[in-house]
Amino acid sequence: MNYDVDYYQILGLDKTATAEEIKKKFRSLARECHPDRAGTSPEAIERFSKIREAYEVLGSPELRLQYDNPPVAVKKAKTLHRKTWRPPTGMRSHGMSSTSTARNKRGMNNEKNQINLDDILSVNIGAGRPKTKPSRLNQQTYRRENAVDGEDISIDVSIPSNIAHRGGSVMVEYKRLIRGENLSLVQIDEIQYLRVGENTQYGDLLRVPKLGHAGANGGSYGDLICRIQIAGPAHREETSSSQHVESERNILLSISEAVLGGRIEVETSMGRKTISIPPCTSSGKKLRIRNGGEKGEDLLLTVQIVIPKELDAESKELIRKFAERNPISPR
Repeated sequence: MNYDVDYYQILGLDKTATAEEIKKKFRSLARECHPDRAGTSPEAIERFSKIREAYEVLGSPELRLQYDNPPVAVKKAKTLHRKTWRPPTGMRSHGMSSTSTARNKRGMNNEKNQINLDDILSVNIGAGRPKTKPSRLNQQTYRRENAVDGEDISIDVSIPSNIAHRGGSVMVEYKRLIRGENLSLVQIDEIQYLRVGENTQYGDLLRVPKLGHAGANGGSYGDLICRIQIAGPAHREETSSSQHVESERNILLSISEAVLGGRIEVETSMGRKTISIPPCTSSGKKLRIRNGGEKGEDLLLTVQIVIPKELDAESKELIRKFAERNPISPR
């Protein structure tokens, strides 16, 4: 966690954002900035990495609380004693040196017998008080020496059959323990994009390294293991390369749009998308939007032409002239 980085600004949120708003914003940014869509340039990868870091902090209630309340640096008090003991001025001026000389003559002041004030104080303190607590560095060193590997996480992932056939990415959500401050473990609602290879089959296992639980005491991360389930008729014994899951919906066109063609906006799972209507489009024609369905499948739009309920005399005359100039036998 970097207290100098504005994680709220990275996600484009206010500090009052709710947990659901943070998750929703991260989903949107992760979809937009994921390397599968934004490319693998250093700038794009760095941008995605910052978004992930911001979500890991703000997506965890515990880490967000620590981030919102950063520790205040405490100034160290000045030391009031010297590291080495020196006798007071009065003692030095009243024969201290002569006493030392006398001890030297008796052999009491050799190197083995020298005891300074630090030795005396350390003995007295050690005898009367418990041992001091180990420093934070020593605690972390102790914990790392007793590190435990993190556990793997196994989840079921349902993917559309068209992605299973040609490959792509799907979003997965699961709960995960990550490493917080001072090697502590905190739980977050993880969101990742799982890359699926071509011709992935029902029941396949995809292992993603280091996306499992973090290990205790600074231990390594476990793996994420995804059991593939394919939406629609996609079991191993039934799937063929020609099968394709699709969702269908009607699209309404006016007479002028159907005759002259044009561009219109359509709601899809990826948001509003503009599509082209070919000139002379008849009712029943199907228009396809790749990956426009709710689960990433293709979206088929069936054209239906809407006729005005009422026509004035001039409009009817124009239709008669149109029919005379463009004879057709639809049956």
